[in-house]
Amino acid sequence: MVTDRNYWATYREPVAYWYGKLPPPGKLGVERVFEFARHILETAEREQVMRVLGVPALPPAKNEDELSWFELSRTWFEREGRLNLFPGHGSMPDRFGGGWLRLPARLAYYQGDRIVEEDVEDAGDLEKAVVSARGGDPQGIRSTLPIVLSGGAHNEPDQPLSPGRPPTRETSISLSLYTDIWFPRVQGLRMGDLSGRADEWHPARARDRLMDNSALAARHTPRLNRFIETLRDAILELGGTWDKPDVDPSYQPMVHGGGILLDYPSASA
Repeated sequence: MVTDRNYWATYREPVAYWYGKLPPPGKLGVERVFEFARHILETAEREQVMRVLGVPALPPAKNEDELSWFELSRTWFEREGRLNLFPGHGSMPDRFGGGWLRLPARLAYYQGDRIVEEDVEDAGDLEKAVVSARGGDPQGIRSTLPIVLSGGAHNEPDQPLSPGRPPTRETSISLSLYTDIWFPRVQGLRMGDLSGRADEWHPARARDRLMDNSALAARHTPRLNRFIETLRDAILELGGTWDKPDVDPSYQPMVHGGGILLDYPSASA
């Protein structure tokens, strides 16, 4: 008998949140800011933690199919003075065509007793599929990106934006996780066993109530960690700051400024 081991879940609030700031674009120089953004976007794609797909073409763009996110970001700045370096949750303004970007990451998950790796655009849709496959109820599972990378700068409230003019405030950068699929041990939110006595818990649940996700995390989290380290180092190299991450208490011991610990005590703890 095959037992499903997709113990991970998605959440409405971030499980973990890393963030930092760059000096104001006017001080740092807009070209340096855009080179930083290009470096981070290329690293995200290389490490397969985020690709930006489905960016619409904007007249008078020469490519009538689509732009890259980087090209759109520059166009946005030149037209409106808005500095949005990264796509966040992927929503596009109506004036730029509306709709949603596609932001896949390469993730591992269990398919029966095998681990498979695929490009996943919506971790919520993947969770619905695995919950339904084990006979569970997927109701309430929402659309969830594998990671949410945001970054941008604004003017002071009394200073309107001007096309091509650098915003006056610092550039804020953040990376949020709304799924614990990246963690070596997880809460097993939707395994349906925690409402009963301890002797009725799922057999894979340890005494600390966490469940083993290390085999999946070992496949994709090293790439995420390399990306977070690159993001942190690039911000600090430009004279920015990198703050202590905000983390859900259940995952606090597994998180540090450079990513997620993969050698957290095993599920027998």
